[in-house]
Amino acid sequence: MKTQKVPDFRYKALEYEFCKFMTGVCVILKEFGTLDQSYDIKQMLETLKTDEWEDIIPYAYYLHPLKKLAAKMRKTLLGMDVLGPLRMKYIIENNTELMAEVKAMVKQDNIVQWLMHD
Repeated sequence: MKTQKVPDFRYKALEYEFCKFMTGVCVILKEFGTLDQSYDIKQMLETLKTDEWEDIIPYAYYLHPLKKLAAKMRKTLLGMDVLGPLRMKYIIENNTELMAEVKAMVKQDNIVQWLMHD
């Protein structure tokens, strides 16, 4: 299989749309669900793009769990999309699995932001 180079602007556009979508989900979960911590999806993604963080042991200690939690949450969202709108709950905060994963990701991100940034 031949791979093609994807233009940088497409990555930026996808990241922008993902940030907008996830911020919307977090707003709903904060207002109507049980999300009680602050969130900044764009900052979280910027932190995960830190150069060579896997090689810096203190960074890796906190960023590996964040990366795993974000991947798990994305997998749940993709699974909800595959199941279709009739098999997921229309009221976002009633999707308890998604809410628990977003809360865990936001909690870990707050720890990371507090420790890695000023």
